[in-house]
Amino acid sequence: MRNDRQPRAASGELGTRLPEWQDEWTPQPWKPPAEADEYDQSGNRRPRVSRAAIRAAQQPRLDRRREQLLLSVSPAVTGLVALLLWFLSPLPGAGSMPLGFVILAAVQVVGYLVTRYDRPGALAKPWTIHLAAAIGLLPMLSIQVALIREPYVSIESGSALAAVLATMLVIFLTVVLALVSAMRFWTRPDQASLVFLPVALLIPQAVGERSQIGVGQALGILAMAMLLGAIATIVSSYVGTGIRLLIPPVVLGVQIMILWMAGRGPVFHPTSGGIVRLLYILMLTTAVVLVVSVPIIAVWLRRWAPPSAGGALARGERSG
Repeated sequence: MRNDRQPRAASGELGTRLPEWQDEWTPQPWKPPAEADEYDQSGNRRPRVSRAAIRAAQQPRLDRRREQLLLSVSPAVTGLVALLLWFLSPLPGAGSMPLGFVILAAVQVVGYLVTRYDRPGALAKPWTIHLAAAIGLLPMLSIQVALIREPYVSIESGSALAAVLATMLVIFLTVVLALVSAMRFWTRPDQASLVFLPVALLIPQAVGERSQIGVGQALGILAMAMLLGAIATIVSSYVGTGIRLLIPPVVLGVQIMILWMAGRGPVFHPTSGGIVRLLYILMLTTAVVLVVSVPIIAVWLRRWAPPSAGGALARGERSG
């Protein structure tokens, strides 16, 4: 009988070639099987959601107006306490010790410790910025104003070095507080400018002080700046974000104009040189430029934030 079977392939040739139709075939990437709840009613697989988005969705939604009101707690409390201490100054038994600022700093520290774990951060974050303005910037600003009003302050006489150094230090501290405000509120640029507003208001208020700035006068300056910042923050809760960004520069401009019209502008000694005028211009310009720049810096930080910060950004947007 004739054997119709084909001769068997040698054992070494088994599996060495694929059929021609499989030469360009590539396996599909493996996907884990979907759970039953990952399909909708039509049988289509639901898109996957990142864990950051899930955590952001689980956060309770905060009312925009309530968050803005929480932002005003720090300047309002600081301003009211400073106003009360200003009325009571000089405090009995204080002597040469700035007891009013010690009490004020203690109140601000307690406010931060009580609210530091609260959410949103609009309640806790402003405390440290306003504390640094009260016990850091304002005393240095008082020294700078005293130095710049001394007679015979000029470059020709060589007596302007102390005033120039004090002015540069005031500008440096103001810039640092502006950057801190932008970094701490990078998810909300409108809040960053409102938090920094009381800091900027200190400069025109101190420049317009007619007498030497002692503890009592410094408390009055701080009270006016903080209360004006708190009022601006409360007003901002009733307007949209676009108008809210305009409130800080408008408030600062109105304050400078009112002080100037009331005769509370810079004081120039007749024997001082042109360097004094330049230092005044630098201080006021710094306040105006930083009030405008803080939300811009916050927007820039928000744009270049790393992907890991997406959860925080999502929570910030949900709260707004």
